[in-house]
Amino acid sequence: MEKEELRSVLLADPRLCTKCRLCEKLCPTYAIIFDNKGTLVFRTERCIACYGCVVICPKKALSLEVQAPEVDLDKLCQEKSSRSLINFIHRE
Repeated sequence: MEKEELRSVLLADPRLCTKCRLCEKLCPTYAIIFDNKGTLVFRTERCIACYGCVVICPKKALSLEVQAPEVDLDKLCQEKSSRSLINFIHRE
């Protein structure tokens, strides 16, 4: 089974954000930037989920959700049961 990575999703409340850019300045991977119009842009592929942006926001306008990849339970169960059967056969 191939290993998928966790995915971060930044939620920003535009009513609370004052565009102080502290989150942008703090982000070590440049996952948060502001475009020319002053709109917050979040690049999920760069985020390391350090939560620094959430902590530093003076208006508490940001929250970060880390989402696990979807798992195909049928496939997972089939792989696990076939491995268990192989292990059982090899023990005898």
